[in-house]
Amino acid sequence: MAKSVDDAGPPKGHNLNELKKIIREVATVDLDLKARIKKLRAEGSEARARLKEHGIKIADYRAALRYYELEGDDRDEALDGLRLAFLALKIGVQADLFPEEQPAE
Repeated sequence: MAKSVDDAGPPKGHNLNELKKIIREVATVDLDLKARIKKLRAEGSEARARLKEHGIKIADYRAALRYYELEGDDRDEALDGLRLAFLALKIGVQADLFPEEQPAE
């Protein structure tokens, strides 16, 4: 038959009362953090809703934010790569009326 929680006793070398006190303290901190995180997430959702109201896609905003968070040289390098990809894929480039012939590969 399984032992009850009361029968188990503290792990060897530990004071049961001290362990219970630590567990309660950690649980209090954990629950408080979860509540604060929930509140912060709600605030973030509320703020992002303002973007949606003005027709800005959240995915576009988050992509821009990732570049914004980069530091100087890293940002420049990432933006150069993005510009090159846009150029190669002809994104944002007006199509030529008479495009150049592409060499056979």
